[in-house]
Amino acid sequence: MLLVSEMTFSDYLEAVKKGHPINRNHALAAYAAQFEGVKEEGINSGRWVKAFQRAVDGRAEGEPWCCAFVNYCLKGVDPLGNGPSKVFRSENCWMTWQTTPMSLRVSGPKTGVLSLWNVPGTQKGHIGIVSAWDGGDTFRAWEGNTSEGTGGSQREGDGVFLRQRAVAGYPKFALLGFLLPFQEPVTASRSVAMSRSMIFFPESSDAISMPPSPTITTSAPRPSTARSATLPLGETTVDQVRPLSSLRTMVPPAPTATRAPAQAVTP
Repeated sequence: MLLVSEMTFSDYLEAVKKGHPINRNHALAAYAAQFEGVKEEGINSGRWVKAFQRAVDGRAEGEPWCCAFVNYCLKGVDPLGNGPSKVFRSENCWMTWQTTPMSLRVSGPKTGVLSLWNVPGTQKGHIGIVSAWDGGDTFRAWEGNTSEGTGGSQREGDGVFLRQRAVAGYPKFALLGFLLPFQEPVTASRSVAMSRSMIFFPESSDAISMPPSPTITTSAPRPSTARSATLPLGETTVDQVRPLSSLRTMVPPAPTATRAPAQAVTP
């Protein structure tokens, strides 16, 4: 049996195809992990960043995109169960926290819940998808529009990275709390319909860079891959939906890289 931390999005998708119950919160964390290392091309721009931004309102206008990234991931996992998440869809983290039903607020970080932050005295904030928590003073979360290392802005960075955060928050970066995206487990029917919105592709049909693999280890370099696939059109069934890594056209080899341990940072 695979542990939650060992399961990829492909594992969850395969379970759904076989009619097994899954926890979509855990699947959400696995979905987000596929984008580790995706970076901006310019400021709040780039083919992937624009795809994230369009997940909320269909527009990409150079806006900060941490919340858009979370919405993109929610839309990717929504079809795997009984209806979409009740988390309020917004590009503003404060609005997401204030408008989402209070019944979805939970007391602590768990795999797949959303962690929401606020700059005290403002409506500026940040959001991530919790990857893991061992019950200690910190937890790890997948975040968009953040920085990779100890330097740089933690809420206006340049990519998608696994960050380590303090459960108690920080003086200038308060933790608002946690939201449970899906009330699970649920059993997803093999015949549940999925639209093309399962994966939101960048607007360009040119070759795009693959998100780094979530299965990479600290000692092994990322393998180079080149895949081609036919993109899904119209309505498809679960059996026809593929994991993100196999739905690419003209994918160039991925750069060699190793994963550095997540670091605790004071924003």
